[in-house]
Amino acid sequence: MHNIISLTFRSTEKNGWPRARIYLDDKLLQDYKFNQNIQVINIPVTYTPSKHTVRVDRTDKTHHDQILEITAVSVDGVMVPDHLIRQCCEFEYNDIIDKGSTYFGPDGTWRFFFHSPIITYLLDLSIHHEAIYSDNYKYPWSYQLGPGSTDDIIQGIDKLVDKVNIIL
Repeated sequence: MHNIISLTFRSTEKNGWPRARIYLDDKLLQDYKFNQNIQVINIPVTYTPSKHTVRVDRTDKTHHDQILEITAVSVDGVMVPDHLIRQCCEFEYNDIIDKGSTYFGPDGTWRFFFHSPIITYLLDLSIHHEAIYSDNYKYPWSYQLGPGSTDDIIQGIDKLVDKVNIIL
């Protein structure tokens, strides 16, 4: 089984369209030439628990007004909030790293770091974010759960269900 990460790109054609190589964990998935202003690229990611990196290498910039930008990230059709995207990504050019950037000015490399299963990972990041930045957070205890917390909760519930099934 897979999650599908969808990257929505905005690009402009100036002396040609932007090009990009798209990788998952250093494995080339596509050598892509954009051909319209808005395009979506889908990347399948397994549910197997592990760390991942989506990498986009922009290449062959032909004009200073030629734009390439990631405007949205979604997982299985659900939009990932911008603050979580920016928490997990960076753009690198000439050894300068711009954390949280989704804009490709020059040719360079954009990376999106995450763990699978990605939904669990994003939920944990969201819980942590809310605990830090919200005075009115409804579940102040949630921040103590930490990474992988939803997995632990699900496993605990599964064990309880198994025990109930055995008793019945």
